[in-house]
Amino acid sequence: MASRQEVIGLYRQYIKAYRRWPKQEQRRQDFRAYMLNRLRTEFRQSASQAAIMERLAYGRQELNALESVINGEMEEKYSLRDDGLIRSFMPASRTFTLLDQPAQEGLSEKNATTWTFIGAYLAGKLSKSSTQEK
Repeated sequence: MASRQEVIGLYRQYIKAYRRWPKQEQRRQDFRAYMLNRLRTEFRQSASQAAIMERLAYGRQELNALESVINGEMEEKYSLRDDGLIRSFMPASRTFTLLDQPAQEGLSEKNATTWTFIGAYLAGKLSKSSTQEK
C-alpha cells in the first residue's frame, strides 16, 4: 500500500532533479518547463490505490533514467564501440556539419566525444541562437 509520504518523497526527488537540469534560455523547447508542468499535472491527479502503486513504480523508473542523464552516466553505460554498426552511420565526432555555428564552435573548443557533445547540445549547454534566427 502506497503511503502519502512515498508519493511526496517521489515528488521531492523529481523537484531536486528538475533543479539540477541545466537552464535552456536559448532553446525554443525548454525541457525544464516541460518537466515542471508535467510534474504538477501528474502529481495532482487522483487515482485508485492499485493505480497509485503502478504509477509509483513507473515514476521511480523514470526518475532513475532522468538522474542517469543528469549525472552523465549514459556514455559510460551505453558506450559505442569504434567498430560497431551505429558508428558507421554516425558522422565523425568532430564533423557535426548540420549543427549551427555556435554549436560547431563549442565542439571545436572542447575535447568532446559523440555522447558528451550530443548530451551537451540537448541539454542546451551549447548555444542554438542561429537556429532561432531562421
